[in-house]
Amino acid sequence: MKTPSDVGLSTLPIEVWKDIQKVHSAESIEEIRPLSPMQEGILFESLMNPNSPAYFEQLSFVVNGKLEREYLWQSFQDLAVRHDILRTVFT
Repeated sequence: MKTPSDVGLSTLPIEVWKDIQKVHSAESIEEIRPLSPMQEGILFESLMNPNSPAYFEQLSFVVNGKLEREYLWQSFQDLAVRHDILRTVFT
């Protein structure tokens, strides 16, 4: 069984680690890192004003022709495997 030191944060209290494991399986966690200053700002803004448009970016587009959903899904999966930032979860 993994412990906080196995995922890079030996200072994480065991109680917090247990809380995290209620949401995410320990085996699926690769690394736990503290928030960057920018992430702290985003978290603060979202907690203080959940409806704020700050830090919110959205993109939409129209696809002409037939969309191959399986290929689109697989391409997202491939990107997530290649780039660990795309597997990041905030709990």
